[in-house]
Amino acid sequence: MDEVLVMDEALVNLFIVGVQKGGTTALHRLLTEHPGVCGGVAKELHIFDGGGPDTREADVTAFQRSFSAEARRARYRLDATPITCFWPGAIERLHRYNPDARVIMLLRHPAYRAYSNWRMETVRKVEILPFEIAITRGDRRRPKGEQGKPSRVFSYLQRGRYAHQVAALLGLFPASQIRFVRTDELWSSQSQVLADLFDWLGLVPEFSLPRRSEYIAPMPSRQLGPPDPATMVRLTADFAEDILETARLTGYDLSDWLSPDYVEPIGT
Repeated sequence: MDEVLVMDEALVNLFIVGVQKGGTTALHRLLTEHPGVCGGVAKELHIFDGGGPDTREADVTAFQRSFSAEARRARYRLDATPITCFWPGAIERLHRYNPDARVIMLLRHPAYRAYSNWRMETVRKVEILPFEIAITRGDRRRPKGEQGKPSRVFSYLQRGRYAHQVAALLGLFPASQIRFVRTDELWSSQSQVLADLFDWLGLVPEFSLPRRSEYIAPMPSRQLGPPDPATMVRLTADFAEDILETARLTGYDLSDWLSPDYVEPIGT
């Protein structure tokens, strides 16, 4: 793999690594509207998590070929695979691939993220249980001996425990190469968030970015309705310790997430 890195000057150098149901589709679309940022053949290329936790190295050649010649000439080549921050070993493999990459991690209130995740799997007809039951049955449908290990599907609560994911990022990449973005701020203060990201990337906005009037979801699921407020309060209490640690690690003020009166300003 090291030989490939030396020979290829067009490494993918911008990654949205998470979180699932955190607005990665919206941010990917917004960033790639800038001429200095180009995506690959798909938003999520799954190169670093493709073979499961024991994958040794990514198929770098295939990854490079996922970007057109035009994209390889852009200042930034963007991959947005939100499981990257969650899946064991994926961040480490990304770092081995390009230790100079810029990395973005979106942070969504973990209780609302969990509910949105459940709605997506329900619409896909993968999930059949009500949310309140599903979040207590995370290890179901797992092979014997696999209980407790990360799951790609039934990980509603696991994925929302951000602190160890953030710590892994900070342990590999310099803070100057990482940006944490609150999903609710991407929604409520989109222009400012984008301006800050473009400034960090050294890109001058060369066009007028449209203000999105609705939450961009790859799989609409609003017919399932909003979450039960009491359930959100209970889950928030369960996530409280992790939210506080995430705030400490990122430098973000997340105190409003801990309030029982918090209501997410976007569709779930």
